[in-house]
Amino acid sequence: MELGLACMRARRPADDIDRGAEEDTHLDPGGRARMRMGTALAAKYCRDAVEFLVAAHGTSSFGDWNRLQRLWRDIHGASHHAITEWQVHLEVYGKALPGVDPNITHLI
Repeated sequence: MELGLACMRARRPADDIDRGAEEDTHLDPGGRARMRMGTALAAKYCRDAVEFLVAAHGTSSFGDWNRLQRLWRDIHGASHHAITEWQVHLEVYGKALPGVDPNITHLI
């Protein structure tokens, strides 16, 4: 279910990017904030799904050369990066909704 939510959340930002590319336009700040929030939530849902799998498999998840261990490590590394950290984008999106400048680097 978490992976389904992740796919659903990832589709809208991907569609927004595709539409902007086709129309040769840029999203407004609110649209960019929404896109970033959707992407960050997709990463969070993926991380939650892997956490569930790790919990179900117990300590064997971290055995030598276990694929689940690598998946856990990679999803945590990627989803805690500032670009995909959903808590960062809660602030950005929350400020964008009423039109307040988020005062955050454009990299994010």
